[in-house]
Amino acid sequence: MAVGDTLGTWDALSHRPPDSSAATYWKVDDDIVINFDDGAVSATYFVGVLPANYAGGDLEIRLSWAPVLSSGNVKWDVAFERRQPGVFQLDTPDFGAASTDTEAVSAAENVIVTTVTITAANAGTPVAGEPFRFSVTRDTTVGSNMADSAYLFAVELLEA
Repeated sequence: MAVGDTLGTWDALSHRPPDSSAATYWKVDDDIVINFDDGAVSATYFVGVLPANYAGGDLEIRLSWAPVLSSGNVKWDVAFERRQPGVFQLDTPDFGAASTDTEAVSAAENVIVTTVTITAANAGTPVAGEPFRFSVTRDTTVGSNMADSAYLFAVELLEA
């Protein structure tokens, strides 16, 4: 693969809610989204296997989302978990340090305003064919937090 190539994509139905502080499914017209409300920090997980042609480069996660309000900030945190066969234990989560991005919302409600690209820091040294998981969290402690939901509807993993 080359820099910028897509390694995987997920829609809202692919999300796996954690045991606590989970973002929830929501429906906006005919679209199913993941609702990250403004009341508390909430998260979701996505799971995959790195494709055979992954060349071992850095990883980026691109979030496509829409704000419910037209002002405020939305802070996203992303963390990657390598699930190395023969080493990783399902009952012992092992996420790397989270990478963050704060977006200032400035468009109309429910309009796709941005695509956030976050580098998956501390991803270890994953290899092609290896399973992985990454978390996406809305951190509502950011200053001028948008006082309503952020709807996540698509996620893309790229080789950076």
